[in-house]
Amino acid sequence: MKALRVAAVLILRIVATVALAAVAAALLIAAVVLLGRRTLLATGVAMLAVVVLHRLWRQRPTEVPSTFASHRR
Repeated sequence: MKALRVAAVLILRIVATVALAAVAAALLIAAVVLLGRRTLLATGVAMLAVVVLHRLWRQRPTEVPSTFASHRR
């Protein structure tokens, strides 16, 4: 039962990471489209958005401890 729960958490984390990458890609594309020729500025804006999203993601509360943390005990 515990192995099933760990597997489910791992799958959810992978799905969430892929979703975050998709959001980052969409932000980059939107920034390039909206800002036109100023691609460097658009890239900077998108990267800043990715950093903010990443920090928000890392601050979320987790109910299940990391699989790596369970191995250290």
